[in-house]
Amino acid sequence: MRARRPPIAARRCLLAVIASLAAFTAASPGHAATPPTPAQLKHAATQAVAAGKAAPAMRALTAALRANPNWKEGLWDFGTLLYEAHDVPNALRVFAHLTQLDPKHGAPWAMLGLCDFEARDFSRSLKHLQEGRSLGLPNANLQAVALYDEAQDLLMLEQFPQARHLLRGFALNHRTSPGIVQAFGLAALHLPILPAQLSRVLSARRRRLVDAMGLAVYQMEARKPLAAEKAMAAVVHAFPRVPYVQYDDGILLIRTSHLHAAAMAFQRELQVQPRNVPARLQLAALRAQSTQYAQAMSLARQALRLQADNFATHYMVGYIAFRQGHFAEAARQLSRAKALAPENSQVRYTLAQADLRLHREKAALREERAFHRLEQLTSSFRNKGVLPASVYLHSQPHSGTP
Repeated sequence: MRARRPPIAARRCLLAVIASLAAFTAASPGHAATPPTPAQLKHAATQAVAAGKAAPAMRALTAALRANPNWKEGLWDFGTLLYEAHDVPNALRVFAHLTQLDPKHGAPWAMLGLCDFEARDFSRSLKHLQEGRSLGLPNANLQAVALYDEAQDLLMLEQFPQARHLLRGFALNHRTSPGIVQAFGLAALHLPILPAQLSRVLSARRRRLVDAMGLAVYQMEARKPLAAEKAMAAVVHAFPRVPYVQYDDGILLIRTSHLHAAAMAFQRELQVQPRNVPARLQLAALRAQSTQYAQAMSLARQALRLQADNFATHYMVGYIAFRQGHFAEAARQLSRAKALAPENSQVRYTLAQADLRLHREKAALREERAFHRLEQLTSSFRNKGVLPASVYLHSQPHSGTP
């Protein structure tokens, strides 16, 4: 996805830096040279960058930044050249410095995150890209690259639903590429692999599965149900016993309002993966929706036994108990879900309703206030794929280590 200039070897960059430092620290033999002013150095660097030749630009920027280490525009250009030269360690240092100088602008944070991604530090990359995108990015190309790398971070951190959610923006805007389609397929199949690694780590048959599933999910998220159904049917026919294939077929069937067929797909997924918790929870939700509360609760408690540390399992048991009128049990389970996921607004809302039924007015008011506060964050992530900038901006200077 990333358009790059021809790469410059890191050693060549270092030699250019050394040469430029020597040029501006030593006088010519035989006479005293008048050193250029900082303004002249900035002007020369700006002209060199505009000329589009990397080596002279690197030399000029090095000289200008030696005279003024906090020149933001020069740091941006210098860091960008280092990034395009694949000199990731030095680019990281430059953009880390720039984020300290300019913490309320998103672009330096995003570039820091892109460098983290190239260094394969996926956790730090995710944090910095999230921060950069929340603050706003100046052009569509940087926005797209940051979004794509953030989704790849989530893949490698095995946060597959979140990765899929971020990729949804490409589908909604009808932007596609082989990498985007493959990332959709990897997220749907729960495979912590980068699209660029597919040819090295998967067989040809498994790569065809990733491509086919990616196309089906892409069409689903692009709101093209007929194309999605056709693509998904081909995947189910060719790979019926592969984990998560039946599950994603069930998700598509829910979205197209084929609820009975969706329930059957989730049951088939459980035959493939008897311990699949998401499929069990989806099936429990469908049973609760049709007021089959006994079956729904049985499925939810099975999921809870499988993953007692998953807030969603506690939430589903609490939600079904609430629907049954068992408010004390609902409050207990929802409180446990809150402890595991205090940022989840839906948990807070349902817990507030349970507290009201138990005449715990103060507790209900507290949870309702938390719901309204958290719903802003949930809505921002659901609609934009980022948390609001207020999460990252503080009244004091940024104190975290980039």
